[in-house]
Amino acid sequence: MTEETNVRSHPNCWTDAGHVCQEPSGKPCIEAGCGEPAGTLWGPLWCPGHDVERLERIGASLDAFAYAFVGDNRGDNRE
Repeated sequence: MTEETNVRSHPNCWTDAGHVCQEPSGKPCIEAGCGEPAGTLWGPLWCPGHDVERLERIGASLDAFAYAFVGDNRGDNRE
C-alpha cells in the first residue's frame, strides 16, 4: 500500500493489487466520463477511486459540521 492510499477513505481496502473490497455491480461508474466497473461495499454506483473521493467529500462535510458545533477543541464547548 502506498502512503497516498494509506490516508484515503477505507485504507484497508487498498493494496498493491488495487482495491480489494470491490463488489462489481455490473454497471459502469456514474461519474461523467469514467466507465470503470462500479461497486464497492460503500457505494454500488461508483468505481473504487470515485467512491474514495465521494467518501472524502462526505467526511470533510461532517468535519465542518462538527467544527461548527464543538469548535476547535472537539470537546465541551459550553462556557
